[in-house]
Amino acid sequence: MNVYVNRSYFAETLGLERITRGLAPFTRWVEQLDPDLATCCRSLLGSEVAYSNLVNLPFLVAEPFGLGLDHEWITELVAGNAFMLTYFLASDQLVDCPARAHRFLVLLATRLHVEMWKHYDRVAPGRAAHIWGDLVADHVRGVLAEEAHHAACRAGRSPLDLLAYQRLVVEKNRYGMAAIPLLAAATGNREPEERLRQMYDCIAVEIEFDDDLKDWREDVTEGRFTPVVSALAAAAPHRADPDVLAAALVTSPAIASMLDLVQARLDEALQTLSNVRFSCVLLRQWIERHRAANQHLKAEYVARQVRSILARSVAAPPPGSTSREVPHAG
Repeated sequence: MNVYVNRSYFAETLGLERITRGLAPFTRWVEQLDPDLATCCRSLLGSEVAYSNLVNLPFLVAEPFGLGLDHEWITELVAGNAFMLTYFLASDQLVDCPARAHRFLVLLATRLHVEMWKHYDRVAPGRAAHIWGDLVADHVRGVLAEEAHHAACRAGRSPLDLLAYQRLVVEKNRYGMAAIPLLAAATGNREPEERLRQMYDCIAVEIEFDDDLKDWREDVTEGRFTPVVSALAAAAPHRADPDVLAAALVTSPAIASMLDLVQARLDEALQTLSNVRFSCVLLRQWIERHRAANQHLKAEYVARQVRSILARSVAAPPPGSTSREVPHAG
């Protein structure tokens, strides 16, 4: 399988060779699958795995535990995270669109989970089961709370407030930090664990809300009332019209506020890592990269709003004028 790696932070910082080496067990596994399962896996993935934050996170969180970039455990965790991400992509498709899910997807998801488990267990033998079980339990609770929120919104009831929604996002996405407790268990070094967990909870909100901003059309179609969709629905006179909602995306002040919230969580992530006694240079750089990207997105968004306001003011007739034509005298 040709694994595509874009010029992301990971490609620039770690290099293509390290990333492809970490992903080698995953890519070999895909190519050795039965043809139908391999096709199913390739269509599920696209190019998502290679440059995913979740897949490459072990490269960043290994440094606080005193491990170098080429340590064997990192390769195991990168491969395990590749299986994990693919497993959750399959699970999301099975949950969100069961009518369109091919039967091979069910078989593939089962195989993916088994392979992920093998890699995690090599890092923390005998302890990975407990760690992963807790993370999955958090994920299930978060997903159920999220689905209850969407169902309440569709029924016209009040949505969760933004703080409560963030809490379910954190719970739902904790599976992504599996490398942190696994490395703590494997190394016996518990000092970085709590700080890194707090940092990841902030990052989970940023990643989720960033995806919600990009995927709002799909969420509207599926009746998912993320904070982005709720903000658009409140600002748009016709909620079912995607073009009207797209216009609200430009004009609604709620979107800029959401980007401010993301910035605050990224600032909090950096603050969490301040004055620590362990090294986390790569992790800090990664968060700074996210902060810069969010600031750029906010600037672009505000610029679009200003252009929209100016365009409407130019098109509108001056105060006191009438749209009717005044007939000539004579």
